[in-house]
Amino acid sequence: DGSVIWRSAFSKGASGIGDCPPVSDGTRIFCDYVSPVLPDTSTVIGNLTVERAYALRVSDGAPLWDVALDSGSLPERNEAAIPLLAGGLLYLGSAIAPAMHAIDASTGVLAWEMPTHGAVKGGVVDVDGIVYFGDLGGYLWAVDAKTGQLIGDKFMRTGFNVGSPIVYGKTLIIGSDSGSVIAVPLQAIRTGHD
Repeated sequence: DGSVIWRSAFSKGASGIGDCPPVSDGTRIFCDYVSPVLPDTSTVIGNLTVERAYALRVSDGAPLWDVALDSGSLPERNEAAIPLLAGGLLYLGSAIAPAMHAIDASTGVLAWEMPTHGAVKGGVVDVDGIVYFGDLGGYLWAVDAKTGQLIGDKFMRTGFNVGSPIVYGKTLIIGSDSGSVIAVPLQAIRTGHD
């Protein structure tokens, strides 16, 4: 009948909850948002904020976990792609700090965190236990999905913004900030050390 089934409230001043499409495994919903840092009571572009990741129960919206990830200056466009849920881990970057995260989807415990050369606002793909993604600094990354160990990186001289890359065969296809779509062999990213 269109009535609200449930509503889940976040902390006062929470922002960006609708800026990132969530992902679900059918029983839980996962995503991220930013919250202000005291004495601020709301998020303001340019001010210090904290990126947080969360999980809600699909059936009733009950919070399962909510964890702080990074702190940094809130960008003008706090947008991010759909996080990746694979192998029990939630993979998501950060719009406010140069980092990629893997979080245990059941507990919210950080499995690993890896520094990057720019904010990671785009999506992530997993191929044979390796996660691939781009950052705003212009790098493509190949990282061990379970450990976060760097396998390879390739400097492409263009930033990678919001969007979700895909893999076709053995090629990563990803949109860039330069207004073009780029196709790069996965092997070139894995063996690159730029």
